[in-house]
Amino acid sequence: MKPIRSFVLALFAAVLLLPLSAGTAEAAVHGAPDLEALVVGDDEFQVGSVGTLELMIQNIGSFDGRVTGADDQVLAYGYNMGGMMVAYPATTAQNLTVTLESSSPTIDVVAGTSYVGVLPHSYVTPQPLRFDVRVYRYADVGTYELELKLTYEYIKDVDWLNPPDSLPLPPNPDAYNAATYQPHFQFTREQVTETIPVTIKVVGSYFEAVRTDVEGLRPGTSGIVSVTLGNNGETAYDVTAEVVASGNFIPVDRASYLGTVDAGSRVTTDFKVAVSQDAISKTSPLTVLVKYTDKKDVDRVSTVTAGVDIMPAVDFAVTAAELEDELKAGGKRALSVSIQNTSDVDLTDAVARINAIDPFSSTDDTAYIGEFPAGAIRVAVFSIAADDDATAKPYALDVDLRYKDSNGDSHTSDVLKANVVVGEPDGMSSQTALLLAVAGIALGGGAYLAVRFFSKRRKTIAAAELSAS
Repeated sequence: MKPIRSFVLALFAAVLLLPLSAGTAEAAVHGAPDLEALVVGDDEFQVGSVGTLELMIQNIGSFDGRVTGADDQVLAYGYNMGGMMVAYPATTAQNLTVTLESSSPTIDVVAGTSYVGVLPHSYVTPQPLRFDVRVYRYADVGTYELELKLTYEYIKDVDWLNPPDSLPLPPNPDAYNAATYQPHFQFTREQVTETIPVTIKVVGSYFEAVRTDVEGLRPGTSGIVSVTLGNNGETAYDVTAEVVASGNFIPVDRASYLGTVDAGSRVTTDFKVAVSQDAISKTSPLTVLVKYTDKKDVDRVSTVTAGVDIMPAVDFAVTAAELEDELKAGGKRALSVSIQNTSDVDLTDAVARINAIDPFSSTDDTAYIGEFPAGAIRVAVFSIAADDDATAKPYALDVDLRYKDSNGDSHTSDVLKANVVVGEPDGMSSQTALLLAVAGIALGGGAYLAVRFFSKRRKTIAAAELSAS
């Protein structure tokens, strides 16, 4: 903004019109800055957000009294030497600092201090002063007063110690400011701190989760989350609520249209979300974006955080693993595995499966369990066979379960261990027989070669003796 009038021209015009006698003081001149704040732009702030308040400071200070002497002239118009103000008039605010503060617990001013410096009378700050204002989500809609603290100093009185005998008039106002002349002043300064109220308006709506209901949310599962949203501001239009993928949650059915939500009212909507397999049992944050249009047809977004309880994972335990009879290498037996549902949820369509790997095989590796209430123990029976060359020792077979939870979603359990012991064989195993056969063949072949060797050697010796005779 431009100054209301030119400071220098005002000085010259006043000098032209006023009698300038350094020796008389019929009336003293009195003056001081008079500052006011002007709000630039929007004074409305959205509840639950941070906005910027722009202010300009205007100095409308003036003086009264009659300028009759040199001291009065300095107090009224200042003293300018070669284009530089040596002494400011009494109406100029110097070292001006502006601080915006809030006494409301729901409004905070971030970095609320600006340094202005010098502000002559009839001037405004050349650029708006910017203050970031945070309005908390629980602030009520309405009008608030912030405190604008202005701290400055000004020249309250001056004693011109060596004024010239006569003061020249324009158009040559600096004729007496020759290099040989240096004015000397004695100032009395006044420190001032004053507070100006600045009014702002808090508008809009802010949604928050006032209730959360959960159905069957466990690690690795999906379930329904019912969120009740409360509107603590003005009426919101075309409201939508959308779950954001974050933390332990992945949206399955992510968005709802809620229409118009009146001020102070509540609305409930459901979302289906999946829970990370690695989630632990605790209350986890679910982020919901509420998008709406305010009364000025401006699009707004409110971020809502709802606490959602994740229940313990569904777990099982093998309580026993029993063979109908001792299992030996080359044998086949029925294996009964007792499995307990150690969770607090009833399951349906449960099926147990055993993973028979070397040295085992199975012709019946699946057992249907069906209903599997919380805490219950069910027995799954499998048929397993041990290879002919199975080593006699304990083994651990892998068992898992497929089941459906209360939402009808299918899951597979972690791997369980069923302990099985292979006993010593009654007779010679096929492997041992093979080894013995190989050893017999090797021994037989060796004996045959030895007989041939010695027979040939005897013939050679006999031939040699016959020749010698």
